[in-house]
Amino acid sequence: MNKAVNSSSARRILLILLGLWLLFGAFVSLSGGRWPAFMPSQLDLLVIPLTWLSRVLGVAVGGILAGALGAASLWLGIRSPTQA
Repeated sequence: MNKAVNSSSARRILLILLGLWLLFGAFVSLSGGRWPAFMPSQLDLLVIPLTWLSRVLGVAVGGILAGALGAASLWLGIRSPTQA
């Protein structure tokens, strides 16, 4: 039982940290007007083709996507275990 609690706690902490990282990346991209180098390459695959059309469009879509993923990760990490 204790291992299950520790595993659940570790998962929640990782989700919270991932959410904060993605939200920070979204903030940097939307406020700075450029795609940050520290963002995951999976998001780059979506953003780079859009930057060929318009740099502002790619950065905005990437920032919004990173923010949405960050908010979802935070919500999953913060919600109570009884709601799982």
